[in-house]
Amino acid sequence: MPDKLILVADDELEICRVLGEYLNELGYSVLLAENGEQAVELADEHEPDLVFLDIKMPRTTGLEALGRIRERHPRMKVIMITGVDDKMLAREALLLGASDFIPKPFSFSYMKRVLDSLV
Repeated sequence: MPDKLILVADDELEICRVLGEYLNELGYSVLLAENGEQAVELADEHEPDLVFLDIKMPRTTGLEALGRIRERHPRMKVIMITGVDDKMLAREALLLGASDFIPKPFSFSYMKRVLDSLV
């Protein structure tokens, strides 16, 4: 079983819950955040092995949170998730240092492949 910590940040609480349960079933420890500000705070406090970060969130957007996380933790892996099909937004996230970009609704089999390659 993996001995890794993953942070999931999404303002859609159902997405956090479902993704958190899925990651727990795979053996990961999971932290949940409901906005970008909380995601940055939890990343600073716990230094997770991987962060799933929604792009569209209140208070601090996912892109703003990504920038702050990458600045403070340059080696931390961050996967952006979004329901918006915007190739320019995906490109911007990758330029800011995201490890990958997963559109919603996401496939758990694809997510597992991404996890296996990054953690």
